[in-house]
Amino acid sequence: MNDFRDALESLDKADLIALIVELREQVQAMQGIIAQQAAEIQALKDQLAKNSRNSSKPPSSDGLKTPDFRREMHARARIESPLAELTGRHRLRRLRYRGWQQGNLQVAFTAVAVNLKRLARHLAAHATLVPCRLSPFFQQRHTGASLQSIACRDEASLIREMIFNGNLQNALWCA
Repeated sequence: MNDFRDALESLDKADLIALIVELREQVQAMQGIIAQQAAEIQALKDQLAKNSRNSSKPPSSDGLKTPDFRREMHARARIESPLAELTGRHRLRRLRYRGWQQGNLQVAFTAVAVNLKRLARHLAAHATLVPCRLSPFFQQRHTGASLQSIACRDEASLIREMIFNGNLQNALWCA
């Protein structure tokens, strides 16, 4: 810094004026370049901001840019999996019965079946070990170690097993 200052002090008045004029021209040239780049940046921002509402572009060109489209796709993604399960695994692509009422009934029963399957999966995943009250009839049939293992099993699998084996009376006692 001191070397630069010493070099400037050694120059005469005419050289200093020439240096100032040259630096001023460089500053003006740089200001012109900055203004040109700012205009280009603004043009690019305007181009990016164009969509089907403020230009002649078709609505299909908006794509993932609009928040409405993102919201719709989020809702669609949440329903695609259940619809795929209903159409693929439960044969709802074609209804078995004719007519609105019968078709509506088939869809409702299929939805109930899917929800029961989900409930069973949820209970199996979040089952806790709890001792269960057993009916006197159930206690007479199972004695000793088998009764102990039943009382310490998780409630969800015990109730599920009782329901699937047709022993609904004991399943209601456990609940």
